[in-house]
Parts: sequence; structure tokens; C-alpha cells
Amino acid sequence: MQRLINLSEATAGYGTGEAIFTDVSLGICERDFIGLIGPNGCGKSTLIRSLAGVLPLRNGTLSWFDSPAFTWKRRLIARRIAVVPQQVHNSFDFTVHQVVSMGRNPYLLRYRGLQPEDLRAVDEAMERTDVNALADRSVLELSGGERQRVVIARALAQQPSVLLLDEPTSYLDINHQIEVFDVLYHLNQDCGLAIFCATHELNMVTSYCRDVVVMKNGRICTKGKMEEAMSDSVLSKVFGIDLKIDTDIAGSLRVVPMSLRTKTSN
Repeated sequence: MQRLINLSEATAGYGTGEAIFTDVSLGICERDFIGLIGPNGCGKSTLIRSLAGVLPLRNGTLSWFDSPAFTWKRRLIARRIAVVPQQVHNSFDFTVHQVVSMGRNPYLLRYRGLQPEDLRAVDEAMERTDVNALADRSVLELSGGERQRVVIARALAQQPSVLLLDEPTSYLDINHQIEVFDVLYHLNQDCGLAIFCATHELNMVTSYCRDVVVMKNGRICTKGKMEEAMSDSVLSKVFGIDLKIDTDIAGSLRVVPMSLRTKTSN
């Protein structure tokens, strides 16, 4: 299976400050659905930015589709890799269709508007994320879950092979978290999109992702298949709290915090 993104022995940071992550190596292959987890400040967002080529590496190598990242023009790689950032501020009264259409920017020629193929890509992205009924609504009127699906639709309009997401369910309640991860699962399973998703929602990762990368203090503690990489001891050490891996009624792994109250009741 082709490796779409490959990061090897990489170190990155901001300005002249200390490194945010060090000696990180990982790959994203076709049809992967990988969850990236770890405590606040461990380097998840910085890693996403580096994988997207937004933040240059200090050491190590980054390649996209078997070619060094530095050989790619931004306009061309934006057709292959899309990013959903941690926070998107919509302060202008755009319609949903207008926002999703912005995903076609890497394809547009100067002084030429959306072409029929662009409109088809926008319609397909909206259908896959189930926001086509919202096409004429203002993004300022949407719920958090609807707005996040629109942001994902905008990324899909780029027609990428890889989708990088930085905490896509932050500030969403449980039903909207499930709504967003259901969309991601559909895109991965039915559309073949490779997904790499940083999140704090451990049980969304165990329920939806096949692989996991666990970070702490700018380093990867473990990575691999969910059943192999997730363990009580690793998670407890990484998050600094007693955590237990269990199995729910659907057969998915479940992360359970063993608080003092839980221990006492047992």
C-alpha cells in the first residue's frame, strides 16, 4: 500500500524557541484512519502543521507521495492534502455553498470563476458531509456540529487523498462529536480517504480509528494497531491518571478513568 505522507526522524519548533517535538517518525498510507492522542502541549497541533508543510522541519525529512516535500508547489499539494484546523472563525456572512466553494481555490485560474467541474466537486463534497440542505444558509446561523461538517466539506472540495484534522470536535457536545466522526468514518470506509486526526476524545479514537499514535512531551510513546498500541499502562503514564482499557457492548475498546470514586465503588 502506497505511503502518502512519510515523516522521518523529524524535529520542529517555532522561531528560535525549543523544539516542540523531537525525533518523530511516522507514515500515513492509503485508506489509513489514524488517531493522534496525547495531553495538552505534547505537540499534536505542531505535528499536524509539519505534516501539512506549514511549519518547516528543523531536522529530519518529510515526503509527500514518494517525493520530497520541498519539491512540491503549494498549489499542487493542496489538491492532494487537505487540513481541517483546530479553530475556524467565520466572521463573514457567507453561505454554506460559498464556504465549501473556497476549497476549489487550488484549481482556479486567475480571472476565471468556478467551472462546471468545480461546481460538481463542491456538490459532491456537500453531499458526502450531508450539508447540501444547508447550501443557502449563512454559516453564522449554524450549530457547532453543522459548522464543522461544512469545514470538512470545504476540505473535501479540494478532492484530496489525505485529510489532516486538528481536534475537529473541540467544544462540541457528544451527539455532534459522533456526527463528525460518523462523517469521517464514511469518508474513510466508502470513499477511501486517508485520515489522520488529532483529538482529545479517546473513546472516539477507539471506536472509529484503526491505528493510533500516542504522544507525550514531544515524542511518540507508542504507535500501531489500536488493540496493540493502546494499553492501561501506556495511557496511564501518558495522561498522568489511572486509566483502564475495557470493551463495550459493540466490541470497541473503551477508555475508563479510574477515579477515587470508581475505585471505592469497586
